[in-house]
Amino acid sequence: MRKIITNSTPLIVLSALGQLELLHHYFDEVIIPDAVWQEVVINGKNRPGALEVRNCEWIRIQEVSDIIAVETLHIYLGIGESEAIILAKELNLPLIIDDKAGRRTAKALDLSVTGTIGILLKGSEDNLVNMNETVSGLISIGFRFDKETMTKMFT
Repeated sequence: MRKIITNSTPLIVLSALGQLELLHHYFDEVIIPDAVWQEVVINGKNRPGALEVRNCEWIRIQEVSDIIAVETLHIYLGIGESEAIILAKELNLPLIIDDKAGRRTAKALDLSVTGTIGILLKGSEDNLVNMNETVSGLISIGFRFDKETMTKMFT
């Protein structure tokens, strides 16, 4: 079974683009820690991702065991990123995360990391995503990406 951990931003962005199902295309199960559920579904009520994530049968919530590790990371990162990184480490699963500091931390812990753009690029390669429309959508929702990422999207 193909599984992955994600934090909040990929869920919110993919939902806003109408592409949340892309995750299910590539993964049988998407696992999120409780803090991500709280951020997206509870605190994000009436925002992109809230209803979509609540209604997905293939998204599962799992508690993190190592609370001390989460609290340590939370000094530098958001609670959702912290819990997602530690949960990915505990379950030895890859992680979808966009925050640069979070990605650096995850890589330092030897986790396999991708981001929202990585998922969208894979979808584009498999002819599931139109990158021109996707980039326009990303810009319209205020998603920030650097020139290097932009180059990857169109080469």
